Amino acid sequence: MRSCWVVTPDEDFAVLAAAIKDARYTLVRENDLVPEFRSFQKLSGWFKQQAIKIAIARLIKTKFYLTLDADLVCWKMLRYSDLVRHSRAGCYIQPSDLHPDWYQSSERVLRLPRSGACHSVTPAVLSRKGMLMMQTHLSHLAEQNGLVTEWLDYHRSLSPQGNRAPKATDSRPWAVYLLMNTPWTEYSLYYTFLEATGKFDDHHFRAQHCLYSTSSLWHADQISSWDPYGRSARDDHSFFLVVQSNSGIASGYVREKLAQDLES
Repeated sequence: MRSCWVVTPDEDFAVLAAAIKDARYTLVRENDLVPEFRSFQKLSGWFKQQAIKIAIARLIKTKFYLTLDADLVCWKMLRYSDLVRHSRAGCYIQPSDLHPDWYQSSERVLRLPRSGACHSVTPAVLSRKGMLMMQTHLSHLAEQNGLVTEWLDYHRSLSPQGNRAPKATDSRPWAVYLLMNTPWTEYSLYYTFLEATGKFDDHHFRAQHCLYSTSSLWHADQISSWDPYGRSARDDHSFFLVVQSNSGIASGYVREKLAQDLES
C-alpha cells in the first residue's frame, strides 16, 4: 500500500492523530524525522519544511515521491502515468531565471555549479535515490569541514552535568551541514546536485507543463475575480491549485468556492 506521509509540528501531533484514521496516511512528528531541529530552536518554519522534504526520502519505499504543502488543492484526476513515464519523473523548467539567489546559495552549499535552469517547486516528484545521493554528498562535505565535531562539542558544552550529551550517531551529517549553512532551498539543491553530477536524466525528464496552475490564488485581491474552473481551465494542463498560505485568504472561502464549482 502506498503511504501519504503527514509531517507535523510535535505540538499538533495528538490533534491530527485523533482526526486521521485512514491507514493510507502515516503521521510523523517533525522532530522525529529531523532530530537536529531540537538543536536549532531559532530555525524558521520555511527552512524546516524544506529540510523535511529532503529528510523524508529515508522513509520512502517507492522510487519517487510527490511533495505537497498544506496550501495545495488537487483539482483534477491525477494518475501515476501523469507524473512518471518510463521510470523517470517529470520536471518542469521555468522559462526564465526567477530565483537566481536560490541557486547561488545552492552552489555555495553544494560546492557544485548550477546549470542555469530554474525548476518548478512544490508539488514536485522527486527521486528517492537521487535525494539520498545528495544527502551522501552533503555528509561528505560536513565531515571534510569538521561540522559534526563542532556541533557535538557545542552541545556537550551546554549539557548540564549528569545529562546525556549527544553522540555522533545521534545526527545525520548532511542535516547538521544544511542547518548550519542556511540559506538554501530544497529544490535548487536537489536539481543542481543532479545536474552537476550528470544524474538528472537518470531520474527526470523535462515536462511540458507545470503541475500547479496559473489560475492559482496568490493574493487576497484576486478573490473577487477568481474563477479557477472558468474558460481558461480547459486549456490548463496542471493538476494542482495553490492557495498561497501567507495571503490571509480564509480557508472557509476557498472550500466554499471550490465546492460550488465542482457541483456546477
